[in-house]
Amino acid sequence: MKKCLVFVIAIIFCLPMLSVNAACDSFDTAKVDENTAKTVLSQKNVRFIKEYNSDYDTGIVKSFNVNENGNVAIILESGECKYIAVYDDNGGFLRGYLLTSPGDMFVQWSGENIDFVFVKTGYIISVDDKGNVIDVSRVSDIDGNKEDFEKLSKQKSECVNGSKYELKKKYTIRTMFSGGTERIIKTLPDGEEKLIWFGQKQEEYERPTEYSAIKSRAISIALAIFFAGALIVWCIKRFVKRRKEKVQKKTKLLH
Repeated sequence: MKKCLVFVIAIIFCLPMLSVNAACDSFDTAKVDENTAKTVLSQKNVRFIKEYNSDYDTGIVKSFNVNENGNVAIILESGECKYIAVYDDNGGFLRGYLLTSPGDMFVQWSGENIDFVFVKTGYIISVDDKGNVIDVSRVSDIDGNKEDFEKLSKQKSECVNGSKYELKKKYTIRTMFSGGTERIIKTLPDGEEKLIWFGQKQEEYERPTEYSAIKSRAISIALAIFFAGALIVWCIKRFVKRRKEKVQKKTKLLH
């Protein structure tokens, strides 16, 4: 009964996200001529990343999209550079794409292929899982789809097959003052959570080393000692101040 209730709540919560994705699938597109396609490709400079490289896995998560198999395509932005990292349902790296795009964009799945959709111009670059460009097209009605474009370019939560994928932040002692570390969590219909992506620290998060554990513990102890010391000093100063005030009052009474 409890599992059924959780599943029903998950479905209800996912309905708004499903409607946005349905709108995304309904975009009418038109092919562009060869010269336009060459111009778009030269401007975007799409490069295929076959193996995981932590140097690319940086920047701010702008949005992500999930396919029916649970594969997640994440857009990471660093200035005009966009990195699309693709992970499987267990958080394993599949591939990545680097490209140049100063404006907003979003990705959508087409089978195992991925479409890069650029919000301002409406151009779409379709690539396969080997990094080959298979098509360049353009959304026919850009103005009529602006609202959906804006939502999809900022999408940080999505439901697929009853599971919710959501961007969350993890705060630790090392990251609490820098806004936390971004991670994407998959919540199953029964409420169980699974880590899909953890920013630049995914490997360390999944397999913490003895050194990192000792370092974190040492930082925690140092901060605890600092705050405890500060509290003791404050209490002593307050005690001394009150003692002086009492002595001064007695002195005035004697005189």
